[in-house]
Amino acid sequence: MKQHYFIAIPLSTKLEQCFDNQMSSWKKWLSFKNWVHPHDLHITLAFLGFATSEQLDCIKEQLHASICNHQPFTLTLSNPGVFGREEFPRIFWMGVEHSDPLINLQKNVSEFLERNDFSLDKRPYCPHITLARKWKNEQAFQLDKLNFSHIKPSLSWEVNDVVLYKTNMDLIPKYEPVYTWRLGELYSSLIDDN
Repeated sequence: MKQHYFIAIPLSTKLEQCFDNQMSSWKKWLSFKNWVHPHDLHITLAFLGFATSEQLDCIKEQLHASICNHQPFTLTLSNPGVFGREEFPRIFWMGVEHSDPLINLQKNVSEFLERNDFSLDKRPYCPHITLARKWKNEQAFQLDKLNFSHIKPSLSWEVNDVVLYKTNMDLIPKYEPVYTWRLGELYSSLIDDN
């Protein structure tokens, strides 16, 4: 089986734990076929699909400046949502508030990948954290009935890293970090050198 890769922003450990607590509660009464493991929660910047070792080496080295030029920034959770029919959703997700640094980072990553012959999703970017997939109940999903009490204490977190992940379909958690870029690293080293 060919390995698939994607570039994403990980969540803070604290926020992962909050989602873990909340999803444990939801699983008792929300009928989704698959729930995302807390360590697999992320915000995708770009899905690469299959990549050769040469392409991966290029990405690791040449994407460094594009990513590390960005300074760390804060993201704040917003409202949950779904993809697919609202009553029988395909994807259940949590959104984040609009963030210019996030949009600019995603744009820089996508432009680099397109210049290097990756075929990316052409739909408008909709940053989100996928929580569950495939509603399987005959009764309609009711988004307005959800309680976010476990998550609200940690609505914001600082984004310091961007990660290249590999997908391992037969493992749990299934997303394996392959390479990490630190935001602001390039800028910091330039200051240190002077």
